[in-house]
Amino acid sequence: MRILHFLKKELLQAIRAPETILLMILFPLVLTWLLGNAFSTLGTEGVTLPDLSFPIVAEESAQLEQMRSLAEDMKIELLPMSREEALQEVRDRRSIGYIELSDGQTNFYRFDEGTRQASATEAYITEAMLFIFTKIYVQQSEVFTEAVEMQRFDLLQSPPAPSVRLTEVPGRSGPGSFDFYGVTMLTLIMMYGALQSMSMLANEFEHRTFMRLKMSTLPATHLFLVKSVGPILLTLLQAALVILVNHFAFDVNYGNALLVFGFLIPFVCFSASLGIFALILTKNSGVAVAILNVVIAVILVLGGNYMPLPKEGLMSVLAKFSPAYWLNEGIFEAIYSGGVQKGLISMGYNFALAALLFLISYVIFIREKGESFGRYH
Repeated sequence: MRILHFLKKELLQAIRAPETILLMILFPLVLTWLLGNAFSTLGTEGVTLPDLSFPIVAEESAQLEQMRSLAEDMKIELLPMSREEALQEVRDRRSIGYIELSDGQTNFYRFDEGTRQASATEAYITEAMLFIFTKIYVQQSEVFTEAVEMQRFDLLQSPPAPSVRLTEVPGRSGPGSFDFYGVTMLTLIMMYGALQSMSMLANEFEHRTFMRLKMSTLPATHLFLVKSVGPILLTLLQAALVILVNHFAFDVNYGNALLVFGFLIPFVCFSASLGIFALILTKNSGVAVAILNVVIAVILVLGGNYMPLPKEGLMSVLAKFSPAYWLNEGIFEAIYSGGVQKGLISMGYNFALAALLFLISYVIFIREKGESFGRYH
């Protein structure tokens, strides 16, 4: 019961500190709002299809009328002009090519190879559509000619209603800007929980309460346990609040929120163990803060918390060592692919790191019997 009372005191003392609420809850929300708006095009990769209009060189004829009918069905605008005008359109790069109808022949003219390679993506799309349109027209013309020659006028009738139905299957989209930063800013502030766990341990000396604790019947093991569990519970509470506010305020997609929260638990344990380890190892809160700020920044940069990481190169290799990388990847995989493989890797990796750091910190703390505790300032 004494240990539970001590743990309750720790949590209440931390919650009452206004700077804790400001830093650990408002800070990620503000960052999510700012970055979500600043990078609003994130996750909207795609190519805008151009308006399809092609020059055509042809005299008024049934052949031209047939092509116009086909073009109308395909939402393509044909621009009648002379051969010289069409060539000038191509030279000025206002058009990727042109179609010429003459003597029953259909010719498709386009940029030369070098010019096409230097063209933008939209030009490739336009060229492909122009080529496909021409091929469809030629095939229809051949069918028409063959039908007349064979007197198969049934082939000239309107085609029957299609028996195949084309249905779009909705897929999972990728994260938009608010979805991306709603996750990465959440894991970012969980990582900064290391500073919170460090300060909760160092506060006993700063508030001159450690000697009173030493004189009490509370064992050093219980003291270490409270100082370890306290920041973990507090950080998880803050994570739950951030998830709720992000979801309802910014419509951030967390998928299965309970699964995401489960992925966070080992990561929070790791961040708490890192803060305690830094303080016990250095025995100086100022030095511990400096070290933690550097280590946390490296972990978050390699974790892709600020911007998506490249798929190849040195950064993509180094990222595999970051606990934040596996957590972020695991959360995004669970939300948008429904998989848990990376999430399980994240849980195992973070639990292993947390157990190692807690064990080392505990051994040092107990070996010194807390005598060095007073120097943690």
